[in-house]
Amino acid sequence: AQCDLVQCNPPTGVPHAAEVCTKADAAKHRECDVKCQKGYVLTRNDLKCSAPDNATSAAGFYTGMAVCEAKSCGAPTQLKNAIVSSADVVYPNRATYSCERGYTLSGQVVDKVTFDVACGQDGKFEQ
Repeated sequence: AQCDLVQCNPPTGVPHAAEVCTKADAAKHRECDVKCQKGYVLTRNDLKCSAPDNATSAAGFYTGMAVCEAKSCGAPTQLKNAIVSSADVVYPNRATYSCERGYTLSGQVVDKVTFDVACGQDGKFEQ
């Protein structure tokens, strides 16, 4: 007879995770490292491999959770003669600007009056 190490399979269901641990066990290496996709940041990771109370198999399970949150670009810059929401914008969303009445993008009557600025993977608005 021997005592076998209880191991956990890689966790599933971590939205926006690029990589998750492939080897965790219920004894020495309980923590599970998580790396988020570009544009996301790890805000919580308390995933731990645990053994069932009455271990009848060598398969463990995870307790806790990991959270990858979208990076925030913050509130968009207010521009002269344009209207934009002051709410924070997170990756991969966009801030939509609307020209005030009497203004267009080029000053020509038949031009566009709205434009978008994307929140980038780095948490900064793109130019």
